[in-house]
Amino acid sequence: MKIKTAFALGALGALGAITAAQGDLLVYEPFDYVVDLTDPVLGAQNGKDGGVGFAGPWEDLTSGSNDGEGFIYDSTGNTNGTNDLLPDWDGVIDNLPTSGGYVGLSPYVSDQFEDRNNSRRLLEQSAGAMAGADGVLWMSMAIHFQDNRFNFSPGLMFTDGGGFSERVRDMTDSSTGIGIGHGSAWGIDLNAITYNAGTFDTRTNVSNISTALDNVIILKFEFGAESDKVSTWYFTEDQTMTEADFDTNALATTSTFNIDENTLTTLAVGLTRAGNAFDEIRIGDTFDDVTTGTVAGAAPLQITGIVHDGVADTVTLTWTARANTSYIAKYSRTMDDAWDSEMEDSLGTANDENPDDGDKITVTFALTNHGLEEVDKVFFRIEEE
Repeated sequence: MKIKTAFALGALGALGAITAAQGDLLVYEPFDYVVDLTDPVLGAQNGKDGGVGFAGPWEDLTSGSNDGEGFIYDSTGNTNGTNDLLPDWDGVIDNLPTSGGYVGLSPYVSDQFEDRNNSRRLLEQSAGAMAGADGVLWMSMAIHFQDNRFNFSPGLMFTDGGGFSERVRDMTDSSTGIGIGHGSAWGIDLNAITYNAGTFDTRTNVSNISTALDNVIILKFEFGAESDKVSTWYFTEDQTMTEADFDTNALATTSTFNIDENTLTTLAVGLTRAGNAFDEIRIGDTFDDVTTGTVAGAAPLQITGIVHDGVADTVTLTWTARANTSYIAKYSRTMDDAWDSEMEDSLGTANDENPDDGDKITVTFALTNHGLEEVDKVFFRIEEE
C-alpha cells in the first residue's frame, strides 16, 4: 500500500523537531484497509469501517442496474478476478497527501461496463452540525479515470439516508441530497447537483474532467435559511490548489427549496466503469483543510524525547506513534546526505520500552554499533515504513 511521507527529526547537541502545521479534518477516509484480491467478500469495500468521523461501515447499494460493488486496491491494482480492465494506478496524487489504498469496481462483477459502484456511509455528525453557525463546509475526493468511455461522472453527496443508483443519476430511498452527481448529463462531467425527495432539482452546466491526469475534486457547501448552494471544481495533480483558483473557476447550483442540513447524515459515493477509482475523502471547515488537512486530533510524527547516556554510549529516542504502524530510525552526521544510514527498522510496539505510554514509542540504541560514540553532534530521523 502507498504510505504518507512522514518523518521526524532530532539532534544531539541541538535538539529540535520538524512538524507540519495543517488543519484538522472533521471526516477522513483514506481507505486504509487490507487488500485481498483473491476473495470477492474480504476484498470488498462493503462492510469496511475505518477512517474518522463515521458512525457505521460502508454499504453497497444494489438497486436497478447497480449490481457492482466497490473493491479495495493498492498499487498492484487488479491482478485477479473476471474482468480485464484493472485500475492500473499507484494511488498517489502528486498534489495531495495520501494514505492507504483506494476503491475501484470489483474484479468479480459480471459486467465491467454496465455495473456500478455506488455506496453510502452514515456520518457521526450531520452536515449542519459540522458546518456550524456560518453554514460553510468543504469536501474533497481524489478521482482516477482510466476508462474514457462516456457516462461516468463521479458522485459525492450529503444525503438524508439514501445513495446513488444507476449511472450516478438517481437517488435511492426518495432521498434529498446536495453535492456532485451525474444529473441529466452524458459524459465525463463534473456536475454540482441537488435532489429533492429523490427527484432531480437543480444542476450546473457541466465541465469535463481530465482523463489524462488524476483529479482532486473540491466541493464547497453554503447552507442558508431559504436555499442551499454547492460549488465544485477540480484540480489536476500537476496544478497547485488554491482557494482563489477554486473561486474563479467553480461551477455552482442553488437548490430551489430549503434543505434541512441537519438531516444530512449520510455520505453517498458513486462511480462507474472498471479501471476508474476514487480515494481520499475529506470533509473540513476550510479549503486548506480538505487539500492539506490531517485527521482531527492525530498527533504529527515527531521525536519528543532524546536522552544521551555518555557512559553507556546509548541514545534513547521517544516519538509519537500510530497503531499498526512500524518505523525506521536513521541518523546523519550533517543532514546533507540522503539519510541512507539506518540504526534499525521494523520498530513498533514490540520494541517499546515504555508501553504504558500508548501514544509513543521509546527505544534505546547503542551508538557504538554505528561508530557514533565519539561524534560531537548527530541528527536522528524517524520515518514510517
